[in-house]
Amino acid sequence: MKPSDKAIIRAKYLKMRSNIPKEKQKEASMAVCEHILTLDLYQNAQNIALYQTFNGEVDLTMLWEHAQASGKTCLMPVCTDTNSLHFLPTTSTTPQEKNHYGILEPDLPVSDAISIDNIDLMLAPTVAFDTFGKRLGMGAGFYDKALKLHRPQHLLSVAYECQLHPNLTQDPWDVLVDGIVTEKTIYWSKS
Repeated sequence: MKPSDKAIIRAKYLKMRSNIPKEKQKEASMAVCEHILTLDLYQNAQNIALYQTFNGEVDLTMLWEHAQASGKTCLMPVCTDTNSLHFLPTTSTTPQEKNHYGILEPDLPVSDAISIDNIDLMLAPTVAFDTFGKRLGMGAGFYDKALKLHRPQHLLSVAYECQLHPNLTQDPWDVLVDGIVTEKTIYWSKS
């Protein structure tokens, strides 16, 4: 897929996502979290990588709160100057600051990061997805770069149902996810 094709698809799905009323986003986010809570791979996970909601993404706050209350270690991504992600333990009391994109990140040394190989469940945001495990992110490739050499035990993406695309083209650097959780269902990857 040409970069321009991805840009067109990304713009279309970002616009669709931004047009979801806030109350519907909240309801859908709760439904996504409830689906995840029922999964054995969540219940058995100790180290869980989440993300801070930005720009209308599915909000995982309810899941984050549940995981902390259940004694799980929650990890949040930190973007580095080299366009890579590191995942740091984060609780509701961890100091946070906005990065250059305006996304909240734990204000901790990167040396505190947990290796991706030690993450039991990673939940990644997405702009568009298909049922073959392909996801289209914001375009900087942070997750693809971070997951190029290391992979968590389970990798799921979360999205609104309206972000389903018939069939995204996979570039060689794109990392497939094991499934995508929406407010309607869980799409386990066909690939």
